[in-house]
Amino acid sequence: MDCRCWCRSVFSSPTQSLWLGIRSAYEHKYDVAASEIAKAVNSDPSNATARRFLALVLDYLNSPTEALEQAERAVELNPADSACHEQLAEIAAKQDLERAISEARRALELGPENAFAYYVLVNCLVQSQRDEEAIAAAADALTISPFSAETHFTLGLAVVRKGDLLNAINQFAYALLLRPDWTEAQAKLRGALVLLANSAEGPSHLQDVVSLAPDSSTILNDLAWLLATSPDPALRDGQNAVRFAEHGCALTGSKNPTLLSTLAAAYAEVGRFSDAINKGEEALSLARSAGNDDIATLSENLLTSFRANRPYREEPKL
Repeated sequence: MDCRCWCRSVFSSPTQSLWLGIRSAYEHKYDVAASEIAKAVNSDPSNATARRFLALVLDYLNSPTEALEQAERAVELNPADSACHEQLAEIAAKQDLERAISEARRALELGPENAFAYYVLVNCLVQSQRDEEAIAAAADALTISPFSAETHFTLGLAVVRKGDLLNAINQFAYALLLRPDWTEAQAKLRGALVLLANSAEGPSHLQDVVSLAPDSSTILNDLAWLLATSPDPALRDGQNAVRFAEHGCALTGSKNPTLLSTLAAAYAEVGRFSDAINKGEEALSLARSAGNDDIATLSENLLTSFRANRPYREEPKL
């Protein structure tokens, strides 16, 4: 076969339609993707790969019934393909968690290094509150994809329900190291810290938290804030609050208004009100420049307290 004939055979429909559809999906042009991949399916109804991608796109287009039908057909056409079972598991997860778990496990039997199948499996197990299984599956998943922020986060959800708060904090911290601006992980980390602080042995364990991720500005900030502002004197530790907040500010070049406001609160807790006012004013200026109204308001409240020589107190929030 000469080159021209080969090119015509490779890039003719349905192959051309399938790849045009896949490219459109990656460009988030899902209507175009669905149209092109449907052409591939209509031209070759036995093409399991085309049906799998059509299922994916239909799922994005919020057509769950049609997506499920295509994913099921893909598995029927190629029952030994891990990716087909993975796609069916992902779509089934929105309707039937047990089926999704079964399909994800089958995907992993066929493809033990299928990272996305692990992602689906762990999430479904956590949603089903099968935490022991979720923890075991997440451990296996992290041997395949150790830098998956999502897996660390989901593992944290499972272990926090088991009462393993230090491990949960560790997992949320890893997730934030990998995705620093993940607000949901930040909230879960903060909640786990509060739960730990309120536990029977909480105060003695709070110092252990920083060793989990000594250069995590999020952990340093949240822990320093708790140690500086808690209404419970048994939890407060001004010296360590200053140490943690200063380290966090050093890591961020003293350009983070949240950390600066925390350092201000820590200085006030140890009676350094002049330094507290200076850092509070820096935090306020940066927050206003960044349009961060929440931190600007907090900084104003802090400064009101510090100018009256009063440390700031705030009830920890889950």
